[in-house]
Amino acid sequence: RAELLDLSSQRSIESLAGRVSQDPGRLDILVNNAGILVDKEASPTQVTRDSLESTLQINLVGTVQLTQALLPLLGEDFRVGAGAAMTSMSAATIGMAVGLLGSGTLSDRIGRTQLMRWSLVLAAALGVLVALAPTWPGLLGLRVAQGMALSFYPAAAAAYLREEVDRDSHARISGLYIGGTAIGGMLGRLVAGLGAGLGSEYGGWRSGLACVAVLS
Repeated sequence: RAELLDLSSQRSIESLAGRVSQDPGRLDILVNNAGILVDKEASPTQVTRDSLESTLQINLVGTVQLTQALLPLLGEDFRVGAGAAMTSMSAATIGMAVGLLGSGTLSDRIGRTQLMRWSLVLAAALGVLVALAPTWPGLLGLRVAQGMALSFYPAAAAAYLREEVDRDSHARISGLYIGGTAIGGMLGRLVAGLGAGLGSEYGGWRSGLACVAVLS
């Protein structure tokens, strides 16, 4: 279902949070994608202070307030608080940081393309396991492992492009790689949201993550 929301209004945000907490009583996925310029016809040198403040109220302040209002609902499935719910994101980041430390050595040992293949396969398999995680500690552990698996790909890809692509084409190919990564990130959010919505009867966020893993 669709809900009307005004990100510039605290009352509208609180009203939405209240409606969601009553029906369905949980939140599977939260994707913040607000990005507007109130006075989009004005050139950068002519944008007024009021226009910038209104834009930041929606793009930044309103987004933070919405997240604060809805965050407690994200932990309902595992009966954890808002702070604990956020650790599912930081767990993957920690895994990526740890994985990057050894990705260079591993890439030299087994080869760039081999490491990239295994990175994608392991990340997708771990994504399915995350969607099936029965406990909160188990989910966090799998998120750490998933972050480590994902960290191997960009490290190996950067080295591969530098070594295998002709110098004259390097900038263009690197741009395509970065652009493809950005598009993939946006599509992943879209697929997760659609999967969670369509599979709300089968776990909500679990079906969303499973869809992303299968697509990967």
